[in-house]
Amino acid sequence: MKTKRIVGCVGAFLSIVSIIGSAYAAPVKDAAGKLYIDDLTPSGSAKVDFPNALKTINSNTDACGRLIVRNSSSTPLTGVGNILINGTTTPAPTAVDTVPRCLNGVAEVPQTTPYKTPAGDFVFPGMSPLSSQAIAFPGISLSRNVSVNACGFVALTSSAQYPLTGTINVNGVAVNTDTAPMGNPPRCINNILYMPQ
Repeated sequence: MKTKRIVGCVGAFLSIVSIIGSAYAAPVKDAAGKLYIDDLTPSGSAKVDFPNALKTINSNTDACGRLIVRNSSSTPLTGVGNILINGTTTPAPTAVDTVPRCLNGVAEVPQTTPYKTPAGDFVFPGMSPLSSQAIAFPGISLSRNVSVNACGFVALTSSAQYPLTGTINVNGVAVNTDTAPMGNPPRCINNILYMPQ
């Protein structure tokens, strides 16, 4: 892949040197907050891990009005201090109990306070039966694959689910989003990388 430094028409001064490979390995943020990461395989993909992600799911309560949040590899609940239910911060239950049978919309054993099962599931009784609940898990690491353009860089945009805060990992390499400098982003024109200077 070729990288060029050229003279820009507006604002920035760029040199006219052509080089082989990428010279823009340091991430940079533009004025809109997008994070640009260079030195990746052109036209490939990059795995980005977000340790501070906010994973969200929708789950239905059962006929007895119990919201059961399953402990799984995709939503590990061990060590979780709180979750968000419909946007409200809810402490993770600490008491351990078993889930009684639900017969015709009535729990075999009445329960009113949240608890967790021996398997680590969270149970929140006393909700509207068969209703959808929005659940968010702060601090669970999420990953996503992003497409790398023909010039070997990606532009990441922060979102509630994939926040660009703290350190993220790109193909296993740590990138500190908080210390990335502001600057003019690279441009990819006809598969040639143009670097601001």
